[in-house]
Amino acid sequence: HKTTAQDIITQYVKTGKAKLVYRDFAFLGEESNWASQAARCAGDQGKFWQYYDLLFLNQENLLQSDLLRYAEQLRMDTATFQQCLLTEQRKQEVDDDFQAGTNLGVSGTPTWFINGHRVEGAIPYKTFEKIVKYGLKGKL
Repeated sequence: HKTTAQDIITQYVKTGKAKLVYRDFAFLGEESNWASQAARCAGDQGKFWQYYDLLFLNQENLLQSDLLRYAEQLRMDTATFQQCLLTEQRKQEVDDDFQAGTNLGVSGTPTWFINGHRVEGAIPYKTFEKIVKYGLKGKL
């Protein structure tokens, strides 16, 4: 089942109608932070979104051993991935995103900013699409 984010990406980002900038907001503790770092390490190998999708489907399984297994599932260079994750090469970026989100008043996920206007919570696709359309028309 596709998420609202995936539907928005397909409808607006991939068609060039809108731009998506993804930021981490690892507010659920150490495992959440590891998962964010792992997705960035996967991104180093061009697999960010595939890895992100696996994380979304396995939100209850975010131990480091799980994160390494997901890299194997995606047939990544696991030695490089493991080195990136275990030495926390992407931790500062994840922490910086969290601080930036906090400074903007973000308190949870998902939180979107459309033309600078904050939209919070899980919103049905049709509602979110209306908000995006208003944003594209400059009405936000």
